[in-house]
Amino acid sequence: MPSRSFLLTPTLAVALLAPLAPAASAIDADLDPPIIGFGVPTAAYDVWHTDTVTVQVDVSDPGGTGVRSVEYLLTGASERAGTLPIDGGPVEISAEGHTTMYVTAFDDADQRADGVLQVGIDRTPPIISVSSPQDGIQVERGSEVPIHFSCTDDHSGINGCAGPRVLDTTTLGRHAAILTARDRVGREQTRAISYEVVPPRFAVSGAVAVAGEPQVGQLLRVDLPRLTPAATFGYQWLADGAAIPGATAASYRIMPTDVGRRLSVTITGTAPEYQPWAETSAATTAVQKASSRLRVRARSLPGRTARLDISVTAAGTTASGRVVVTRGGRTVGQGRLDRSGDLRLVLRRQSTGRTVYVVRYAGSAGVEGDTARARLTIRPS
Repeated sequence: MPSRSFLLTPTLAVALLAPLAPAASAIDADLDPPIIGFGVPTAAYDVWHTDTVTVQVDVSDPGGTGVRSVEYLLTGASERAGTLPIDGGPVEISAEGHTTMYVTAFDDADQRADGVLQVGIDRTPPIISVSSPQDGIQVERGSEVPIHFSCTDDHSGINGCAGPRVLDTTTLGRHAAILTARDRVGREQTRAISYEVVPPRFAVSGAVAVAGEPQVGQLLRVDLPRLTPAATFGYQWLADGAAIPGATAASYRIMPTDVGRRLSVTITGTAPEYQPWAETSAATTAVQKASSRLRVRARSLPGRTARLDISVTAAGTTASGRVVVTRGGRTVGQGRLDRSGDLRLVLRRQSTGRTVYVVRYAGSAGVEGDTARARLTIRPS
């Protein structure tokens, strides 16, 4: 086939190349920006979800010149930036809290589109804060104990905060007050306040006190406080803080064994459906021996004989022990007091004339000693 040659003129070159480049009129005609859409799973509440969210970004430029670029930016709980294919793609948001997603798309006509999406993730149950009462508290039956509590949620917010406002104290024993909180995505929290209801206490007016002189033989009594309701009292007397065996009456007679000790008393009070009450008095000063009084009645008998009738008394107790009689510094007789604190001594072969007998009672564990004098004229036989 014979070859043919053509002359390429400028006019012909423009005509041949024109179909290969976008027409200026088409670009000028693209006045609409791309369209950005978001595909988001259904939220539990408003923008809040319970776990990681994958957002599907869809970008298109219908009737336009086509999408040139797509970029996104996350701020807030999640923070990062990136690019997507020109038709969009998935973006995962996993950080707990509130995140704002910005998407920007450009088409070939340099038209810009912006999309904004709010996403919240709430994985944490709400918080119940109790200011009072303390967990494990003991409360009296019939008492009114308010419960002060509040519910908070840092993410989706509180949708419910419920519980009793006072402890139920009608029944003895261990109980629990249950508080509940719910946030707006449906997460729940419960908190139990454990407590024990115990019998009520007595109302007490006054204090326990010991009345009486801390001396052997003296009777100590108790000044009782006033208890409401009326109580049945019990007593335990103490010596230097230790219980005195058998000393469980409302009064106590001080014994010789108590000398030098400090006495006190513990009182208990009981009544049906009330807590037992107990209180110990202040201790007395150290117990002293009982003071004694020695009396002598002297009589002169025929045959140079003297008879001494001796009696020793002590307040609240009976004196016991030895009595010694001297004349001129020499012992002329001695003996022990009987159970009544008495002693009769008959002194024979005494020197005649006027004389003075000195009678000494030495005392005992609980009674002080004493001395007396008897004047007598001894007659000859």
